[in-house]
Amino acid sequence: MQGQVLIFCPTKMNCENLCKLLTNLCPQEFREHRSKERLAILSQLKDEHEGRICPILEAGIKSGVAYHHSGLTNDERLLVEAAYKTGIISIICCTSTLAAGVNLPARRVIIRSPHIGKQMLKKSQYLQMIGRAGRAGLDEKGDCITIVKNGTESVAFRNMLNNPLEPCISGLCDDQQREAFFLDLIVLKVR
Repeated sequence: MQGQVLIFCPTKMNCENLCKLLTNLCPQEFREHRSKERLAILSQLKDEHEGRICPILEAGIKSGVAYHHSGLTNDERLLVEAAYKTGIISIICCTSTLAAGVNLPARRVIIRSPHIGKQMLKKSQYLQMIGRAGRAGLDEKGDCITIVKNGTESVAFRNMLNNPLEPCISGLCDDQQREAFFLDLIVLKVR
């Protein structure tokens, strides 16, 4: 098996549907690759959830495919991420939440739609997603494929790419957000 793939989907349902589709299309040799380790991951997931696991996720992991979105518990997300980092899982169908804050490099990044839900991606979000492909020191190459549906979507996507990055404004500039932040620090007893 060469390289890993992150497929960004606009919705949680798209993630699960694509995981199911890819699971059904996986060739036998792909299913057999690291199968014992995949069963160990499933065992961990089942132990943490009283033997229950989403059938789509279970079948996917057996084939080296998983999904990752906010509908998973934190433990499930961490297990999927760890299995991907170690190469046990080769493909993750995910929402944009995986693009920021989690260091999961990929040989190929596929963006199924330039949307999050019904909103067009912001340029910063798009750059976070494609920045997962071909990380320096981790992979010698990487590529990104973005799928657009029609001429209107294509024009909107090109405009987003050609526009400057939107300004990055700290939430601490807002009095209410700053106050909430400091109250959280006090409650958490952070010094």
